[in-house]
Amino acid sequence: VVQYFKDVPANPRSNVDNTTTNLHPYKLPFHSSSLGKIYRALPVRHRHTLSLTWQIPSICSHWRTKPAEYLAHLLGHEASGSILAVLKQRGWATGCSAGTGDDGEGDSSMHALFGFSFSLSEEGVQHWEKVIGVVFSYLGMLKYYFNEGYVDENGEKKEGLPRWIYNELKSVAELSYKYADEGDVTDTVEVVAEAMAPWYNLPTDRLLDGDTLLFGEVVDNDCVSRLLFNYFTPTNMRVDFMSSLFGREADFKDGTSLSPNIEEKKAEDTDEMTVEKDCAVAVFDIEKAGAPTIEPRFETKFWVETISSSIMKQWEENSTPQLPGSELELKLPPINSYIPTNFELKPLPADDSSHPLLNCSVKVCIGNGKKKQ
Repeated sequence: VVQYFKDVPANPRSNVDNTTTNLHPYKLPFHSSSLGKIYRALPVRHRHTLSLTWQIPSICSHWRTKPAEYLAHLLGHEASGSILAVLKQRGWATGCSAGTGDDGEGDSSMHALFGFSFSLSEEGVQHWEKVIGVVFSYLGMLKYYFNEGYVDENGEKKEGLPRWIYNELKSVAELSYKYADEGDVTDTVEVVAEAMAPWYNLPTDRLLDGDTLLFGEVVDNDCVSRLLFNYFTPTNMRVDFMSSLFGREADFKDGTSLSPNIEEKKAEDTDEMTVEKDCAVAVFDIEKAGAPTIEPRFETKFWVETISSSIMKQWEENSTPQLPGSELELKLPPINSYIPTNFELKPLPADDSSHPLLNCSVKVCIGNGKKKQ
């Protein structure tokens, strides 16, 4: 460490503004012309992925309570009453993930990108507008509860969502940090070096755990409210839709027209391709859409379409502060009764202290089915 870092000043320069960088004036990355549109792309393999992305202000300064992780938990949990539970019940989705990325694009000093992705079924592909409608119905429910507040254990009215939601996240983060597996030393150095970046504003005693643990007694309700009401809106959302029902990369020979060569495919793939092509007519008419746009770096083929005003209006109505209809069965996540609180080791039974295997190790060899030639 001394050999390679001896030239780094011992103390930071006091005349530097740590809250902003030279990129700060650029603010949010998506141009207004790219919003309110759906980007349909071709996958290489069989898959159906719907991705929603909201651009939000930088959340680096909110490292104590991490409001983006708080919202990611609410949107992405999989218990009863969740978005995913409703979609699974209707046969539209099989999985989801939510949150900001930990790279420079997903969480930077000038903006953050909050993503919400779904793995859809073929039926879900045909109901993608309704899938997003369920998302905004859940956001409308969160806004409603946020405005209503809650009554704490002392009978006092408090703002925001019930405190136990944040307390559960805080407890799980502490457990994950305390009982984490020992990582590689170089990885730890990389994490600490990144945490020392001035725009994170982490104090020196929090360089090891500041990006993992939650420190506030309650979440930053002002930040959560601002994100919910001002940024998690249909007009601030980008929709990326990738499905093999639109076709696949192999279906395009010259990069401009859809020309599948069925004769070169195996017989067992022919039926699957025919079914997918028939479904694609109802979901997205590629021939009518015309030649795709080709992304220059990875040569991904995609089409851009403006989302109709009627669909946008419906999403706006769903996102207003209100309880969702009974047919959706959307609810806040239930209290998790399985978060451990007692970590004391149980004593050995008195009659088992002389067991022959108590203080020995056992070596087990398991064959993997492969033989050396």
